[in-house]
Amino acid sequence: MKKIGVMFLFALFSTIEVHAANEAVIIEVRKSIGMSKTDKIYKNFFINGGTNMGLAKGSQVDVLRRVPIHDPLKNSAIGDIRVKVAAIEIIHADSRVSVAKLVSNESPDNRPLLEYEAVMVGDRLDLN
Repeated sequence: MKKIGVMFLFALFSTIEVHAANEAVIIEVRKSIGMSKTDKIYKNFFINGGTNMGLAKGSQVDVLRRVPIHDPLKNSAIGDIRVKVAAIEIIHADSRVSVAKLVSNESPDNRPLLEYEAVMVGDRLDLN
């Protein structure tokens, strides 16, 4: 029984993705609710980094998605690629948190296919 518990914990923690402390990540997506078909829907993206990472109001950054690549023939992980999903603009920046709005989505013609096309929680900002 003890062995099963240890193996369960190992499996659980091995699947949790840990991001680097100096990496800005989308931690929440909020959107307005339209009351009619003509109402414009607004989205805000909350980021776990702010002026401490060089983000400032008005700056534009690319949003990247980490896509793990797996070789099914060898049943092994090859590595990750980072795919540009969108460009966002910072509309508010505190020392440790920022809020951004969408500037443009990356066209599917210019990138590999993704399971979810829009910016989502867990996507990273390209601070370089």
